Amino acid sequence: MTFSNTYKQHLNILIPYYRIRNLKISKDVQWKQANFYKDALHIPVCSSSVYCSLEKQKACVRDEVYELAAKKLGKRIWESRKWDAKINTVTEELFPLMDFKKEAACIRLLHEAVQDMQEFQNVLYYGEILWLFQIVRDFLKNRSHMITEDEFYMLDAISGIFKGRLYDLAIYYLYVYANYHEDAKLEHVLHTYSYENSCLLSNRLFSTRVYERQHRYLLVLQKSYEIEKQLIETDNHVQLMVLYTKLIDILLNIDTHAMDLYRDKLLFIIEHTAVSRNQLFVTYMNLGTIYLHREMYSFCLEYLEKALEISEAQLLRCYNCICYANHMLDYRIPQKYVNCTDTCKGDEIDLIVYRFYQHYDVRTNDENKRYILKCILPVLEKNDELYIKMCENELYKLCQRKKSYKAMFEWEEKLKKVRKK
Repeated sequence: MTFSNTYKQHLNILIPYYRIRNLKISKDVQWKQANFYKDALHIPVCSSSVYCSLEKQKACVRDEVYELAAKKLGKRIWESRKWDAKINTVTEELFPLMDFKKEAACIRLLHEAVQDMQEFQNVLYYGEILWLFQIVRDFLKNRSHMITEDEFYMLDAISGIFKGRLYDLAIYYLYVYANYHEDAKLEHVLHTYSYENSCLLSNRLFSTRVYERQHRYLLVLQKSYEIEKQLIETDNHVQLMVLYTKLIDILLNIDTHAMDLYRDKLLFIIEHTAVSRNQLFVTYMNLGTIYLHREMYSFCLEYLEKALEISEAQLLRCYNCICYANHMLDYRIPQKYVNCTDTCKGDEIDLIVYRFYQHYDVRTNDENKRYILKCILPVLEKNDELYIKMCENELYKLCQRKKSYKAMFEWEEKLKKVRKK
């Protein structure tokens, strides 16, 4: 088989990457010295310097060199024009579905593509496309189902093999992963990849985060207004809800009149269009969390209670936020919010925080302080900004009662270690 230069350019990235990865995994000097030689004659198939420079030089070598190198890596190479066309068709159909958040249809389309591409499991380039389709499908099925950190770095390292819509899909997933995890990864992703001119609408929405992190809010608003026009033209109410929620968050401390205007627009969409229960739940949950962060606790309670009427998908986290908002308003927590026995509707940290509120009234002031410092703080991650804020304010209120602030100093010291994790 003769390979096109386009396919060889994919191999120029993948072969050096997998070679280095195999060397790191094996930590075996003998493997390093001998594995890339012909077994019988001990003649170099491709020298280390050539392997390492393939990507940098973007050189295309003889087809048999690629074949032998792939074999040594335990991989196969096989270029299929037929499958190039099929993959292009899949992404063409996928993007409009993703733009309108038709997730069930997205999952179905990706699942069919994954099933059809099983023969490419170990083929360089097509195997990576198969993997990309798998991880996006799994994420859309269950948003807590994410790849490992090593796999994130792998996708980041090989992202150059993807072109057009495949590239947009890869950087979409890189952003999603980084946004779910630590801030440093988000910083890296936003400054490595350009989201502004992507074919995928979600990527264009992500692009405003660069300016937001630089506190260039006028640019955020300008870009958001441009996206809003496109969404109105295409009657994309689902993404308009996402955009309006984001604008409410930004405008809350800048222009309350404009914020009220966008909140009214958001509520108008909810009242006058066919919005799915899941989209409605996510919108109310996001609004409740925004108002919690801005310390507007009455609005926070209003929207979180509406979210609970629709779904119990994030029951414990929702209950924790409601309990916290009641405390900040100096209200007594309604009993129904501390009587939950269904511990499956939340993760470990949700449950640990929930137990703080469940037993709050039966513990002493000092016992509640100790619970925050000894039970909650050690399991917090640096990206748990919501719970960090909640626990810090709860601890401060407890300290205020006795006018003793020693626990706050302990909190600050231990929090530094959490942020360094």
